[in-house]
This record gives sequence, structure tokens and C-alpha cells, in this order.
Amino acid sequence: MATNLGPGDIRPDWLLAHFGMAIKVLGVEGQRAIGDGLDTQDFLLVNSPTLPFGTVSEYFKLQKALEQQPTKTDDELASIGRKARLAARVLKALGRPLPAPVEILSPENAHPLGETFHSMAALRFGDYVGKFSVTPLSDNVRALTGHEVDHAGRPSSPVRDLLEEFFAHNSADFALRVQLCADIGRMPIEDASVLWREDLSPHQTVATLHLAPQNAASDARRIYADDVMSYAPWHALEAHRPLGAIMRSRRPAYPASSDFRHSVNNVEAAEPRSLSDLPA
Repeated sequence: MATNLGPGDIRPDWLLAHFGMAIKVLGVEGQRAIGDGLDTQDFLLVNSPTLPFGTVSEYFKLQKALEQQPTKTDDELASIGRKARLAARVLKALGRPLPAPVEILSPENAHPLGETFHSMAALRFGDYVGKFSVTPLSDNVRALTGHEVDHAGRPSSPVRDLLEEFFAHNSADFALRVQLCADIGRMPIEDASVLWREDLSPHQTVATLHLAPQNAASDARRIYADDVMSYAPWHALEAHRPLGAIMRSRRPAYPASSDFRHSVNNVEAAEPRSLSDLPA
């Protein structure tokens, strides 16, 4: 399991952004969604239940906007974020929906271990269709829900430091859940911006993720995660085939990004086959 912050360019953690979570399951047997020859199953999640730009055409607009971020200073991006969060709070108080740009630009200060992460887009769940999520289960991580990260007096990576400090002495449990599609009209597959209401279909726990105490950010692990490994929605079984336009667009995009990163870093990509492949 890995967590990350949203920006593609290197930015300090105090520039608030949505968190991502990636889970790689090893030794998975069964028919593959694509003929990749792998035996891993990846789940990619974000701490938001929907993708505001939920169609490919709208997502393209988001990408064009994100391409401008590297031209802005940290202070400029921080100012944009403060204004977006203020707008979001006002609109929520008035009971009005958030425009997609406001929703994207207004993540709140949060501790990643207390957040719930969502696939946002749909996947197969055997003969069914569902969306996956991971939510805090053990008391020590549930207590972090709504807890803000204190960025004052810390270096540029306080979130990484918090995770390293936590797992040095603590374990953590998370629930892996699935929300099945019960009404294709009100729970669409092709538009990831539409929230699947829980009164139509509640989340159901299908597995427990247990993270033991560990050195979560050793130099060897950081280098392996940054330079060697890759995650992709299409590292998947046919039973968990990604569905919808956004997921289809990710099929070529993620390998292209991985190929570029490994080429520029002059590192050969590799998929772990067992836990022994992972550095201590």
C-alpha cells in the first residue's frame, strides 16, 4: 500500500491537495483484464467519492488546467487554494453544489490515515458492477478522521514524516468495501462525477487490510517505490475489469507515464512477485 499527494510536480505538503492511495495485491490468479502476463491486482483510490470532471471531455479540460500548475509559485497555488476553500464553505452553507474547479481546488487539511479513499470510477465485482473504497477500521486510525496536519515548523514533507512516525510503533486496520450498482440510471458507470447514493446501495466490507508496525519510509523503500514500482487500474483481473470512459482512458495513460518515468530515470520497471521483493 502506498499513499501520495495529488500534484505531479514536486511541491511541499503544506500546499493542500487530495490524497491518493494505491494497493497492490500479489500472487493473484485468474483471467486478466488485459494480456499483461502479471499476477498482481492494483486498486487506485482518492480521498473523494467522485471525480468532478467525470467524463473524458471534461477530464481533458482539467488536465489542460493542471498543465499550468508548474508555472505557478507555491504562494500563488496556496492563494488559489484558500480562495477555493472559502468558496466551497460558503456554497456548502447555502446548500448549493460545488462547481468542479472549486471541488478540485478545495481539499481540506486532513491526516491521510483518517481519510476514506474511493475508486471514484466503477469496476467489475465478479458478475456485478461496483465502486471500491477503503475506510479506517481500527480505533487508532478512526481517531485521526477530521484531524488536521500541523505543518508549522516541519520540513516540506510532514505527511511522510507523520506516517513514518505512526508506523514505527503502531499497526493499523482498514476496511476494503464495495458499493454495488443497484440502479444504472441513478448510479451511472460512464459519468464518474455522479455520487452513488448510499440509500440506494450501502457500502459492504469485503476484506480487512492489516498494516503491521514497520519502517514505512526507509531510503530503500522510497527508492523502490519511486523508481521501480508502478500502479495502474488495468493491472487487474477480468473479475475486476475497470469500467467507464475515465477508466478506459487510463488504460494507455498509465503505462505511458510509467514508461516515461522509468526511461528518464534509467531504471528498469519491475513488478514484485512476493513480499521478499520489497526492501525492508
